Amino acid sequence: MKSTNNNIRVVIISCSIFFQNIQNTVTLDKNTFTPASSYVSTTKTNLLGIVTVNRLRLRSSNDVYAKTIRYLDQGDMLNIILKDEKRIRINNMEDYWYQVDFNGTKGWIFGYYLEIYTDYLQAQEASNRYKGSRKNSNKEENNEL
Repeated sequence: MKSTNNNIRVVIISCSIFFQNIQNTVTLDKNTFTPASSYVSTTKTNLLGIVTVNRLRLRSSNDVYAKTIRYLDQGDMLNIILKDEKRIRINNMEDYWYQVDFNGTKGWIFGYYLEIYTDYLQAQEASNRYKGSRKNSNKEENNEL
């Protein structure tokens, strides 16, 4: 009888841990939910991304026709949360979709327009470099007006 109670406790503890893990990994808010029809397997990352173009669309899902949440600027630094495992071709560009977090706003961007880093200081340096080139190009454009 005593071993039966121990077995029951192990099952209950295991189920409890299992359901806590599910609760911690499933998020169904409008910024992170991906419809099942476009769901692609993903890999979690600890990477940083630097936007390499101006007005890059941060999208609600990993699809070129998904709603634009906001625009990102050249040099913006992003935390990369997930990377699709399937490489996608859009026109002549081929890359992965990345789920990112930018100042608390989560969305998806196409990786062709990112430089990816594992080191924060290197990412910060690249961000500053891109922001500097953005300022210089804006000054040149203003001088021509």
